[in-house]
Amino acid sequence: MLKQFISYNGLPISSGGAHSINNKRIEDVYSQTEIVLNKYGQLIDKECILTFYNSPSGLYKTWGNLWVLMRKFGFFSKFGSFSYPEGRQYFWSWKINKHEVRETFKLLESFNALDKDRFDPLVFSVLYHFYFKNDVGDVFPCQDEIPTFDERFFNSQVYIRLGQKASASVWFTVPLGKSGADSNYIKRLIQDLPFKVSEKHWKIWGKSSKGKWMGKKIRLTDFIDG
Repeated sequence: MLKQFISYNGLPISSGGAHSINNKRIEDVYSQTEIVLNKYGQLIDKECILTFYNSPSGLYKTWGNLWVLMRKFGFFSKFGSFSYPEGRQYFWSWKINKHEVRETFKLLESFNALDKDRFDPLVFSVLYHFYFKNDVGDVFPCQDEIPTFDERFFNSQVYIRLGQKASASVWFTVPLGKSGADSNYIKRLIQDLPFKVSEKHWKIWGKSSKGKWMGKKIRLTDFIDG
């Protein structure tokens, strides 16, 4: 039975929704994320999406660039649009399999030379769902007992967006205790991540006398040094 776990909401929408990752090649961000999740996580699901955004201001051509992408990834892309005060944004997206990742990064390199409009011209996004595992590769038990606080998030997940700039949004829930992680595990995890986590947005959760999960905000350094 799960008695305690630690969570990290990095970062909440009120703080911008994502960690910016500067001074790293986007391919290195992807590779390092894969390495970290292979070391600390048991993958449940992975979804890779490539999205092309048109330039409402005409900073770059839509159909010429779209033709290049359709020839590579198929003519049956998912199409969508949305409105914003300055106009309307159109986008096309494709699911990318593991054999297409290398070609995706080649195209990102060329598309990143285009002028940016409201969005990066081409964005490669990857969503990982996983359970945390210990140092010998066994999944920490009882992670399926962790409550879902937000239906948009899987316990646990990493979402990276790679374009002209890179960013990462994460939601971690890690069991604590004898059969779970300790402060040293959390310390090693954050050191290996390709971005710097916040001192805030961490909570330790335990059950009340009535069996309800209650979260207490903590500072990361206090937990690691304590």
